Parts: sequence; C-alpha cells; structure tokens
Amino acid sequence: MAGESGIEVFEPQSVLYRQDDAADRLFIIHSGTVRVVRRVFREEFTVETIGPGHVCGEVCVAGGTSYPESAIAVDRVEAIPVHVEAVQELLRSNGDVALNMARRLAARLTHAHYRMASFAVRSSMARVMLQLRVEALRRGAVRKRAWAPIPFDLPEVLATERGTVRACIKKLSEDGLIYLDANGQFSIADLIGYDRLLSFLELRDRFDD
Repeated sequence: MAGESGIEVFEPQSVLYRQDDAADRLFIIHSGTVRVVRRVFREEFTVETIGPGHVCGEVCVAGGTSYPESAIAVDRVEAIPVHVEAVQELLRSNGDVALNMARRLAARLTHAHYRMASFAVRSSMARVMLQLRVEALRRGAVRKRAWAPIPFDLPEVLATERGTVRACIKKLSEDGLIYLDANGQFSIADLIGYDRLLSFLELRDRFDD
C-alpha cells in the first residue's frame, strides 16, 4: 500500500520482492525490519537482516537482471520504492551517490560472504563460532573492550535449530571463550584460544570422514 509521500507499507511477512523476479526497483527502508533470504533448491537461508536507512534490491542498477534473493518484512515495514530509471539517472548525475552506493554494496557483499562461508564447516559449534567471530571483530568486541549483540537471526542464517545455537553459546561461555553480559551481548575473552579451537574444529570436519 503506497502513501502520498511515496512510502509503501508492508505488513509482517509481506514480500517486498521475490527471488528471480525482474529487478525493476530498489527499496529504501524507512522503518521496520526486512529479512533478505536466498532460496537454494528447497531450502531458504537468511543472507542478512536490515533496518531503517538501509537499502535492498539495489541489484536493479545493473539493468536487465533479476533479484538474486527475496526481501520479506519481519514486522510492519515502511519503505520508499525507487524505480530503476530514477536510480540510474541519479547515479549518472551524482558521483558521490554512486560512490556511496558502491561502498554499501561492497560492505554488504563482504558480510554476506562471511556468513555463507559458515556452510563450508559441518559442526554446529564451528559454524556458530565462525559467525560470532565475524560479529565480534566488526565491533572490536574482544576482552570486554566492546560488546557485540548476538544476531537474533543466527539460527536461520546457519540453518540450525535455535536450541542448538543457544547450547553452543552457553558452552563457549562456560569454557571461558566468550563473555556474556546481562543484555545478551558477548565479547570474545581470548581470541588466540578462540581461534585455536575454531581451527581444530575446522580440521576435524575436514578429515573426519
């Protein structure tokens, strides 16, 4: 539903765009949370979750392509759709906007690659550790110098049961590899020891056939 300001409203679980549909516009998220998901055969994986100020569907700037993923409203979302012609004209006429979008795309692609890399390891613990490590290093959350939130969509991203993820986090805390605060945030206690265990788990996965 579109308002006078050009804002479209999406109710929870509504689809902003679907994977493989023609990419004809991008969406600027004004309020609410959007989950970007990728379907692989019959499985669906969360690529990322974005909120106000972020953009999704920007692949449309390539022209003549389709969306590589779907965007689904987690809660009530207000978003501004911008059609591809307007986006391309803006990029041609404003170099600062083009540079900013390129930086956003690079950052999101790097983050998505880190998340998808977790599927190269098989044990749940290694996959959880790999993702927590990425989140911690992004925020400097080591030795309580800073704290990082545990992504609420981590089970969906890893295609792992929520209880399994909670058990892994609890084990890491009990073993002294991470600190947990009262708000559910974490900080890696000992990065060297953390990486040593992660390397061991990755090697065990590789050779334990």
